Amino acid sequence: DIDRDAFANSSLAVINIPAFVWADDNLDLKSYDLIRVNKMTVSEESHPPRNVMMQRISLEVYNPDHTKKWNLYNEKWEKTEA
Repeated sequence: DIDRDAFANSSLAVINIPAFVWADDNLDLKSYDLIRVNKMTVSEESHPPRNVMMQRISLEVYNPDHTKKWNLYNEKWEKTEA
């Protein structure tokens, strides 16, 4: 388990937590101005919250082996280009 405020006030640009299932608001990346995450690796079972993704349009979310990337607009995993 990861506390929803685990990255509060961090200046991390990349977060790799491949076993973490990100859904709903179980990880807060929107309410702290100091969070500068631009790339995340999470479980493919994740469904990144739309409200967070809309606030962080540049955030790239990948599955553990980076073969799929979360598409904000379709709200589904899509294969990455080789």
